Amino acid sequence: MKKNKKCICFLNTSILVLIWVLPLHAQNNNSDSTDSYFDSRIKEVGNQINYSIDDGARLFNRVAGFDKTDWIYTTAFLLGTAASFSLDTDIRDLAARNQNSTMNAITEIGEKYGNGVYAVLLSAGLFTTGLLFENQKVENTGRILFEGLLVSGALVQVIKIVSGRSRPFLNEGPFMFNFFETDFDHTSFPSGHTVVAFTTSSVLAATIKNTYASIALYSLAGLTAYQRIYSNNHWFSDTVLAAIIGTVVGNALVKINEDRANEEDSKNKFSIQPSFNQFGLQINFSMKL
Repeated sequence: MKKNKKCICFLNTSILVLIWVLPLHAQNNNSDSTDSYFDSRIKEVGNQINYSIDDGARLFNRVAGFDKTDWIYTTAFLLGTAASFSLDTDIRDLAARNQNSTMNAITEIGEKYGNGVYAVLLSAGLFTTGLLFENQKVENTGRILFEGLLVSGALVQVIKIVSGRSRPFLNEGPFMFNFFETDFDHTSFPSGHTVVAFTTSSVLAATIKNTYASIALYSLAGLTAYQRIYSNNHWFSDTVLAAIIGTVVGNALVKINEDRANEEDSKNKFSIQPSFNQFGLQINFSMKL
């Protein structure tokens, strides 16, 4: 086992080294090109920080400006979560009756997919790869994923502490709430792993925009939700609310970035640039079709 861990660690380190070395190797014969490359990458990091700040402001404005339709959806989500409480005991018992070595191995995949550490590493990997190889779509995806994990994770932690719900393995029933608790045993509602999984899947699916990829990604997230019930760490309703939060936050952030990109494209379609030459003032018009 230790040997395998060392191999995995070495492999990860090698990949990171390659990611950093390849762009440098491609430019090592031209110092001016290298300087220009690093200057552009530093500037791009600044742009991404500004995008994150703008995303936060736009997300806040959307929440503050809830309209009638938004409140209808919110009410429906809350009623759906409340209704799921009636299924908590039955689904827990069903999962307990179907435990075996095969399901243990399958559900372990879901546990890993919902692990916050792996999700953050994925976000960092996408951002770094996109930044170094000048692929803005990949770079943006990494940033949006991190924002989604931050927002949905913070929201879930607040609800966990306020609700103080007892976990299933305590055998206190699905309606035991000890408000304002911070210990692990009493922070069941909602599921942290599930919100990570659905945030990740929603951001990637909304970015990739491929039906088959979306099915695969949301299936993985669903497997995470089932694993949390299967392992007796969460009630069914814990995963329902977490899935809603992760999906809504992930899709909202992707939509915010798409709206901003469309706004920037609209601004760049028509431009007027005044300049001076030997004949006086010259005005240049440009339009993108």
